[in-house]
Amino acid sequence: MGNTDRPVLTLEQELVIETAQNKVDEMFWLSLWVFQASMHYGEDEYNPRRNKLNPPAPKEPVKFRWVVSEYARNLFIVESQVYPGAPQLRKWLEDLSERVVERVSQTLNKIEEQGALQSRSFTHHGVTPDEILSTMRDALAGTIKQRLAPPLPFSPPPPPPEVQEQMRASPTRHQLNEKENRATRRKAVVEPLLAKNGWSIFEWATNSDVAFHTADDYLKGKRTPYPSTIKKLAESLGLSVQQLPQ
Repeated sequence: MGNTDRPVLTLEQELVIETAQNKVDEMFWLSLWVFQASMHYGEDEYNPRRNKLNPPAPKEPVKFRWVVSEYARNLFIVESQVYPGAPQLRKWLEDLSERVVERVSQTLNKIEEQGALQSRSFTHHGVTPDEILSTMRDALAGTIKQRLAPPLPFSPPPPPPEVQEQMRASPTRHQLNEKENRATRRKAVVEPLLAKNGWSIFEWATNSDVAFHTADDYLKGKRTPYPSTIKKLAESLGLSVQQLPQ
C-alpha cells in the first residue's frame, strides 16, 4: 500500500526538496544558535567587574519564536510548492505540517544538547516547549490557508505614469462622439449655405471677419467660439445667432 501522507513525487523533485531543506536547516541552525545564553550568569553577579564587561544577554522571546516560525515555514514551503492541486491536498499539507514541526523540534533539541556542553540554553528567553510548538503550528496553519485559498482574479498592473498622462490628455470615446455630433449638426446647416453662396470655409471666415481656423474648428465640432464670434459667423450666412447650431 502506497504512502498517503504526501503525493507521489519524481526522483528529481525529491532531490530538489532534500537539497533545499538541508540549506534551510543550515541557515536557521546558525540563526538559532545565537539565541542561546549562559545558564550560569547569575552565579557571577558578585563580580561587578565581570558584570560590567559582560552584561546579560537580552531576553527576546518574541524574536526567538518568530525565527522558529520562519524556520518551519521555509521548510514547509520548500516541499509544499511542488504538491499538485488535488482533493487530498489539505491532508497532504496538514501531514507535512506535522513532519516539519517534528523536524524543527529535533533541530532545537540538537542545538540545546550542544549548548549544554557550554552551559548555554534557549531557556534564557522564557519560552516554553508548548509555546514553541504552538508558534510553529499557528504559522503553518496560516501558510496552509494561503495555499488552499482560491486564486485572486487577475488585475492588470496600472500603466506607467507617462502613459496615464497620455490617457488623460487623449479624448474619450464619449468626447469623440460629442464632437462628431456637433460637427454633424453644424454642417447640416452651414454647408448648404456655403454651397449656395459659392463659398469655401476660408471665404466664409473672411466674410465673417474671423480667422480661418476659427470657422474651420467650429464646423468640425472641435470647439464653440465666443458669442461675439458666433454672431459674426451667423450674420455672414444671413442667420440669427439662435439659428446657428451651438
